[in-house]
Amino acid sequence: TCVVEDNGVGRAKAKEIRERQRGDHRSFALEAIERRFEILRGSYHESLGYEYEDLAETDEMSTRVTLRIPIDVRK
Repeated sequence: TCVVEDNGVGRAKAKEIRERQRGDHRSFALEAIERRFEILRGSYHESLGYEYEDLAETDEMSTRVTLRIPIDVRK
């Protein structure tokens, strides 16, 4: 498990900014990550994937992303 937190503007504000700039653009990187997890789910019977969580901090929103990735330690 890997947890990453940032103290940016938050996902809601970032989405608002993206919509003003590019309309309903869908990130290639996010689609690629989702596809990779689909492939891994076929090989592993463990819980894997990612989830986002918005964390309120004073006047800003921060975001926590939790990644669950299986590691093969048989080598």
